[in-house]
Amino acid sequence: MKLSTHHVILSLTPALCLVLFAQAAGDSNAERTASASLGARVEALEKQVADLKAAAYKPTLGEFMTSVQMRHAKLWLAGEAQNWKLAAFELHELDETLEDLAKLYPTHRDAPQPLSRMIAELLEPFLKQVEKVVQAGDGARFATSFDALSTACNTCHTATLHGYVSVKRPSGSQFGNQDFAVPRENK
Repeated sequence: MKLSTHHVILSLTPALCLVLFAQAAGDSNAERTASASLGARVEALEKQVADLKAAAYKPTLGEFMTSVQMRHAKLWLAGEAQNWKLAAFELHELDETLEDLAKLYPTHRDAPQPLSRMIAELLEPFLKQVEKVVQAGDGARFATSFDALSTACNTCHTATLHGYVSVKRPSGSQFGNQDFAVPRENK
C-alpha cells in the first residue's frame, strides 16, 4: 500500500507538534532562567551604584559657598587688573560652581524656593551682565557690574535667612601665590 504525501504529513503532524511544543517549552524555560539571571545582575549593579552614591563625597553647602566666595574674589582681582582671560575663567568657574550647588542641593531648609530658581532669578542676570563686560574688556563698567553681582549675592543671602553673610569687593588679595596681572605675552 502506497501512502500519499498527504497521509504521511497527517500521520507525522501530531509527533511534529509534540517535538515543537517540547522545544518551545525548553526555550521558554531557558529564556526564563536567562531573564532571571539578567534581572539578578541588574539588581546587584543597581545596589552597587546606590552604595557608591551613598559613599561618595558630597561637599556641604557651606563648602560650595566658600568656593563661590573665592571665585567672586578672584573675579574682582582679575577684572581690576584687566586680565580679561583670567576674569572670564573665574566667571566660568563661578557659574559652574553655582550649577553644581543647585544640582546637589535643589532645596534648602531656609530657602523660600528651590535654589536653582533663586540662582536663575537673582544671580543669572548679573552674571550675564558681568560676562558681557568681561568679554568686551570694559574696565570702565567692570566695577559697576561686579558690585551689582555682589548685591545680588547678598539679596540671595538675605532671602535664605543668611543676611549676616555679606560679600563685597576684596580689599586686597588673599591669594599671595597668584599673579592677577595680564601675562607679558598677552599684553
